[in-house]
Amino acid sequence: MNKYSFDRTASLIRIDKIINLLKKYPHNAAELAEKTFISYRQIGRYIKHMRLTNQIYIHEYRRMNKEKYDKPIPYYKFGNKPDAVKQKPLTHAERNKSYRDRVK
Repeated sequence: MNKYSFDRTASLIRIDKIINLLKKYPHNAAELAEKTFISYRQIGRYIKHMRLTNQIYIHEYRRMNKEKYDKPIPYYKFGNKPDAVKQKPLTHAERNKSYRDRVK
C-alpha cells in the first residue's frame, strides 16, 4: 500500500481549501470532491488524514432518500469535537410499517 505524504505544498493547499469549506457548512465527501475539483478517492484520503490529525469531525449523518433506506452519509465539519452518533439501521418491522404507510 502506498504511503501518502500530506506535507507537500500542493497537499497543504488542498487541505486549506477543504478546511475553508468545512468552516462554513458541513459537507459530505462527494460535495467536497465536487467543490474542490479533487477526485472522490483522493478526497477520501484527505478526510482520513484530517480525521486522524483531529482537524475535522463527523457533524451528523444524513439519509439522502429515506424511502430507499439508504445508508447514513457522514457530513464533516472543521474542529476537534466528538463524532455524531451513527443512526441505527431500520429493523425489518420498521421497514414494513413504512412501506405500508406509503402504500395507503
